[in-house]
Amino acid sequence: MVSQQDEGWAVWVGQLPWSSTEGELKKVFSELEADGKKVEVKSVILVRDQEGKSRGFGYVEYAAKWMGELAMTKLASTEMGGRQLKLDWSQRSKERAEDEDAKKEKAAEEEAAKKAK
Repeated sequence: MVSQQDEGWAVWVGQLPWSSTEGELKKVFSELEADGKKVEVKSVILVRDQEGKSRGFGYVEYAAKWMGELAMTKLASTEMGGRQLKLDWSQRSKERAEDEDAKKEKAAEEEAAKKAK
């Protein structure tokens, strides 16, 4: 069982080829193991522009911190499509996303209330 402290460790992945897919990213980042334990990829997000084209970066979320650390150590010099990946801890978190969604919702409600007056 994963403790709350270890939930949602996300790695930012940059320098992705424009043709990358979520499936390719998940395959590369889920093939790791340490001491006989395989990593667990919880989610993969490939950031796209408004036209649906890759912006060249994404996020891989692991179930535990050690898994993200292993990925950054083992995949630091990995190439995909002729490009060397750049890896770092993500600044994104579930709490931040929830906070942003709540702020947007509150702002929309306030705007609607102003228009109703």
